[in-house]
Amino acid sequence: MRKVRLLGAALLAAVLLFPAGVGARQLTEAEKVSLVEAVAAFDTAMQEADVEKIIGVVPPKVFEHIATQSGLETDALMASMIEQTTELMASVTFESFSMDMNAAAYKEAADGTPYVLIPTETVVDLVQSGKIRATSDTLAMLDEGLWYLIRTDDASTLAIIKEIYPTFAAVEFPAGTMEAVE
Repeated sequence: MRKVRLLGAALLAAVLLFPAGVGARQLTEAEKVSLVEAVAAFDTAMQEADVEKIIGVVPPKVFEHIATQSGLETDALMASMIEQTTELMASVTFESFSMDMNAAAYKEAADGTPYVLIPTETVVDLVQSGKIRATSDTLAMLDEGLWYLIRTDDASTLAIIKEIYPTFAAVEFPAGTMEAVE
C-alpha cells in the first residue's frame, strides 16, 4: 500500500512539475491531477489484477461501438470481455508494469484537443513460452471530462478510436515493440 501511495505522489509530482509540450494546449490543473489519478488507479488495478478496473480505462463509446457492430448488448459484451480478460490474466504472470509519466508527451490534435502519450512497458511470463517485454505508448485521452487509456500497439482498438473520435483520425501513433527477455 505504501508503494502505491509513493507511486501516486511521484506521478502527481511529475505531472505538476513537467509542463505540457510546446504548442500543445496546456492541461488545466484539474486535468493534470485527474490524469495522475487515472494512471495511478490503472497501475493499482494491474497490480491487483482487477479486471473490471483494467477494462474500465477504455472509453464506454468503444464498447458501445463494438457491441453495435457485433449485434450484442453492451452489458453482454462487457461480461464477455471481463471473462476473457480474466482467463488471459490467469494464464500469464505479470513480472512488471510501468507507465512513465516523467517521459509523457503532451500533444494536441489538429482541432486543439489535448492528449498525452505515456511510454508504457509490460513484462509478462507466458508460462509455456517464456518472458516477453511489450513497450508502446499509452494514449491518455479526455472524453466528457474523464481520462481514458488506450495502448497504441492495439491497431484494432486505435481504428475504432479514430472512427469514434475523428479528432484522432490524422494522428500517427508510434508502433510498439515486443521482444523475448530472459
